[in-house]
Amino acid sequence: MKVYEENTDRSAEVHLFAAGTIKHLPEYGEYVDPFDGAIGCYVPVKIGDQIKVGGRFDGTTKAMHHDVLVDGIYRKSQEYAGKSFIVQKNKKLDTPKYLYKIEDGILDTDLVVRKLPPGFEPRKHEPPCLGTIEVRICVLRRPGEEHTLYDVTTYEDIMNEGFTGKAPAGSLECSPDCRMGFEMNVTPLDNATANRLRKKMTVKRPGLETWAVFRFHYRSQVSIRESGFDLTLHADMRKSERPEPRKLLIESVPVPDISKPGGSEVDVNSTRQSSPAPSIASHRTPALPPSNASAKDTTHSLSSPISPNSHSTYDIEELNRKFGLRTLPLSKPTSTHKMDVPQDKVSDLGEHHQNDMTKPTKQTLDEESITGHVLTKKPSEMSLTGFTDPDPNHTDDSTADDMLPSTLTAPTVSMLTTPEAKRLSTPTIAGPPKRTQTLSPPGSPDPKRPRQSHELPPPTYLSSVLASTTRSGSPSLSPAPSRSSVAAQQLAEARERLMASRAKRARAEDKRKQVDETLAPYLKRMEEEIEAVNKLAKEEEAAAEECELQLQESMELLQKFQSEEEEEVDADDE
Repeated sequence: MKVYEENTDRSAEVHLFAAGTIKHLPEYGEYVDPFDGAIGCYVPVKIGDQIKVGGRFDGTTKAMHHDVLVDGIYRKSQEYAGKSFIVQKNKKLDTPKYLYKIEDGILDTDLVVRKLPPGFEPRKHEPPCLGTIEVRICVLRRPGEEHTLYDVTTYEDIMNEGFTGKAPAGSLECSPDCRMGFEMNVTPLDNATANRLRKKMTVKRPGLETWAVFRFHYRSQVSIRESGFDLTLHADMRKSERPEPRKLLIESVPVPDISKPGGSEVDVNSTRQSSPAPSIASHRTPALPPSNASAKDTTHSLSSPISPNSHSTYDIEELNRKFGLRTLPLSKPTSTHKMDVPQDKVSDLGEHHQNDMTKPTKQTLDEESITGHVLTKKPSEMSLTGFTDPDPNHTDDSTADDMLPSTLTAPTVSMLTTPEAKRLSTPTIAGPPKRTQTLSPPGSPDPKRPRQSHELPPPTYLSSVLASTTRSGSPSLSPAPSRSSVAAQQLAEARERLMASRAKRARAEDKRKQVDETLAPYLKRMEEEIEAVNKLAKEEEAAAEECELQLQESMELLQKFQSEEEEEVDADDE
């Protein structure tokens, strides 16, 4: 049997197969149930056949779920869920095995055709259950639609086959003459697999309702032939001889646009805004020259400025040799430029180690400044690694003009005796950033470089503080929605729910009208039958009254004869 949804690309085809055969079983007497729109047919089977369900689905969908009911009991559920709406091509709907509950657990086994138990009496005027295999397909046609199953009987609710001597078979023209059994020679499922299959049975189905229902009434070949059903479909039929697919009696939903992935699921009413990336401070901390101090040297800590009178400090010559400086006589300054070395920042913080821990110095001395002269070169002759001449014995004619007097505040140096301090503390000298060396083609004149500033850059910790302040000072946050926008969004959602409810009611009303139109001839037939039954009831009532009168006359006549006999007996006795 095959069905399709009008004005869409969705269609499905389902058949029954017997084990060991490739072709599906023939189908007789195909019909459409006027009450729920299910499509049904009669399928001939033999005792001992292993039956399985096979089918295909074509069309655009995102999620799909199909259930198989055997004799009115949910025996298997299979689902498919994708990330977006796509076109499915020959999506399999095969169900080879079915779930069966026993005392030891759950079996996933084969269906086997068996004989009916003796004394079976099918009840009429009930939904068809015994002798029927039903396939229910649920398809997601609109994003977000789903429904829950209520009042259903699953394999866990019923032990064994699940029917008694009076199972409901429905008011079918051909009563069932066989049943479905299960192969018992299998191992029960483990708990993990059983729980996974149970979860598939209880999840919500996609769509607001079941998309298509297929009913296969399995009977013996003799019963179908005696009932006079015509052959509808068999596997060897030509394409031109096959019946036309049945149109589903449901509201057709247009196929969503799948040209852009996920385009059908975009919420147009969403007000969410993405936060912009945080701004990066333009100020970067200049790189400091690497320290040449070795592990063998004594570790010194920087604190207050040194004093010339202190017994625990270096003298000027040792300090100049330590920092690579040269001095000239104090009485011959030739330049008015001065250079101040910041001293308060380092002296307040104490010693900084590599693990960001601060260790106070052992001794704090009085602050005193030393006035001296620093020798510098012209910018064109300076080394790329610094601005001072590392060689104290070097002499140059231009040094007299470039000599700059400066006021230098040297750090206090105290001795640390702990091994941990020796390993972690290394003297750090603040200097100008390294200049990137630029390559020029051979023979080209040296470019003029601007005069380098002799002001020392701020310490590393100040640069990090400035950078963090710049980043945190101008935070970029998404603006909070206003009260009016929230109210407008709530109003739009309420209107959307109202429109959805009205559309749902309209769909139900249209479906009810279609069912009423299909049900009209049956209602007319029922009215005629009611009239005939009422007429027969009146005739029966009249006949019953006549019988009562005749009975009364007969009783009176009998009493008369009995009284005469008694009188004759009494006369003979006298």
